[in-house]
Amino acid sequence: MLIDGCRFAQAGLADNMGGMAMIGFENGTIQVGAEEIAPGLHLTPDEVMQGFRNGTITSICEQGQDEDAGRHRLTFTSASRRLRLIVDAGGKVLKRSSADCAPRRTGQTSAAASRSGGTK
Repeated sequence: MLIDGCRFAQAGLADNMGGMAMIGFENGTIQVGAEEIAPGLHLTPDEVMQGFRNGTITSICEQGQDEDAGRHRLTFTSASRRLRLIVDAGGKVLKRSSADCAPRRTGQTSAAASRSGGTK
């Protein structure tokens, strides 16, 4: 189940949370500090914020169900990296992984187009 959105905070979130967690929950949204995202994408916090503004960084927020209830999976993707965080209901990061990823394609390849009935 997807959460209705993530809100991202560049600064001040750590201060509001006693300087510990960089992930918070407020009014049905998840707040993630750019400082938490930046290292996994090999960017600075300013570059992360700019990426969200111009659409070069995207995010998916998923809420755990059944045995994963109370957990959230947050995935952040830039042009060349992916960061995934598993967090508990208190905002504690339980698992963190990041990896290089292939550049995003802007259009279908001819093989994909032919499989879907499109033109080559």
